[in-house]
Amino acid sequence: RNSEDNKYVEEFVSSILKEYPDFRPRRHPELNFDFESGSWTEDKSPVTKEELLERDFEELVELLDDYEGDKWDGPSRMGLLITFSNCVKDNPLWAKSIVKDSYERLKEREDVWDYFFRGLENAELNVREYIQFFEMFMEMC
Repeated sequence: RNSEDNKYVEEFVSSILKEYPDFRPRRHPELNFDFESGSWTEDKSPVTKEELLERDFEELVELLDDYEGDKWDGPSRMGLLITFSNCVKDNPLWAKSIVKDSYERLKEREDVWDYFFRGLENAELNVREYIQFFEMFMEMC
């Protein structure tokens, strides 16, 4: 298809253009759509990082446990979890203060803990602080 001296391809394209004059070769003709022309929307949180940090503990746990949102339009659970992860990353003392009390209520919510540890992984902690977190988790388990 890319060879300019291929007579067969040239004749074939000419026959298509006679019948369909608006035809234009596509970059990926095997695809029904082209990812390059689409757009991606980011996950939105129902609350800002500041609002999440200021939440009453009970409201925070309830939100993390119950909120589902809309996967396709508007705020989503994924957006909430990303915001939660950023709160953990930027405020490890806050994270430490909520982890013990929230563990029992949220232990079945694997996504919450996945994003908790993502935030913790990206936090700027020294080795001793990481060890303290892990010792705390070992006591809870």
